[in-house]
Amino acid sequence: MKKTLFFILSSLPGVALAGFNFSYADEIVELGYSVDIKDNSYLYVGADTSNWFAVGYGHSYLFETLTRVSGYYEYSQWDNVLLGDFGVRTKSNLLDLSVTQFFKNSSVKLGAKYELIDDSGWEFEAGDKQSVYTGYSYYFENWYVSSTYTHSLRHYDDELWGDSDSDFRSNELELTLGLNRIWKVSPYIKTTAFRAHSSDIYYSWSVGGSLTW
Repeated sequence: MKKTLFFILSSLPGVALAGFNFSYADEIVELGYSVDIKDNSYLYVGADTSNWFAVGYGHSYLFETLTRVSGYYEYSQWDNVLLGDFGVRTKSNLLDLSVTQFFKNSSVKLGAKYELIDDSGWEFEAGDKQSVYTGYSYYFENWYVSSTYTHSLRHYDDELWGDSDSDFRSNELELTLGLNRIWKVSPYIKTTAFRAHSSDIYYSWSVGGSLTW
């Protein structure tokens, strides 16, 4: 039990640990680096091969009841290619607040996100996105499974897309299968089902992992 609980509390997102994380999805490679600082806080820097770049700050507190309260802020930029080769530089400010309850071999997480999006004055993508999510994870001796369901409302502020018909809700379900630390590496494979305002469901997959010390 001690080994499993150590993995739960030290290897999950939102815990302050120094290390690298990496993922591959839809021909895009993402790399990130987290470094822990004082008072259960950490700094994050990330980038991917589609010109996305982000910096973030997170803080969490674990109560004696194994209840963890976490907050995370992230600023990011990426190139939004819209009309042929014409693109704009889009910026985002993201705030993520969550509460996680740990049990002997599992955990339950509830959270909410708010993202303010700015596209440098062109107003193709400006607006905000509000999300609520819930997750459940179960941990075995050498591997774990987890699922996360997210419901989001995307609102556009621009004149081109900004009428009520352009605002839409989406639902996303993620299923992850991962291994506990192999030396210092924790690999995983993830599949995602995404449904926006239409009746179509889009599926994707990704692989990744983290290297911590």
